[in-house]
Amino acid sequence: MVARRPLARRSLSPGTQAAPALGAIVEYELTADDAKDITARRRTSSGKEARMAFPHARGFSGSDVTEGDIFPLIVTKVIDEANGIYSGQVFLDGDDTYWVQSIGADAATGVPPVNVDVPYASQVGAVVNCTMGNWGGDPAEYVYQWKLDGADVGAATEVADYTIIVPDDIGKSATCTVTATNSSGAVTAPESNAVVIADPAGV
Repeated sequence: MVARRPLARRSLSPGTQAAPALGAIVEYELTADDAKDITARRRTSSGKEARMAFPHARGFSGSDVTEGDIFPLIVTKVIDEANGIYSGQVFLDGDDTYWVQSIGADAATGVPPVNVDVPYASQVGAVVNCTMGNWGGDPAEYVYQWKLDGADVGAATEVADYTIIVPDDIGKSATCTVTATNSSGAVTAPESNAVVIADPAGV
């Protein structure tokens, strides 16, 4: 039977809600950022361009999701039991899952964003995409900084994709960093994995 608990990511007063036990199943309500990330990932990986670029890669299928949709979450790590901070895996309505962290009480008491999983970079056709990773603290904004061979590429931007310049970028190592901001401050996650850029025409 599914445990009935307050929805994840709801702001709580300090000390009023402990984290659920490891392995517990709770309800999780998608935020606007969650929904945007999941829908973009599904559309990108199932689109015609992605299938042509990576014919043997596994894509994600499923309907678009929206803010407020509720899915089951299994608790995979209890970070701070007293303050309701925990990580979990959300089971969606397609063939994919989504990793999140609930900050609980800390989100309401002036704590900056907390990076749980570092950003992830991958090439999809003619662009390199930076997935923001997972964050606690309900960030209101994310900005992305791309680097090629360790050097910044322009200024940080809210756009997660970097468009490959052919032939200049071919063979270079691309990484990204993500800075998340909420009302209590800004935090930059560790640098993503490196992607060696391939010629889109030959991928």
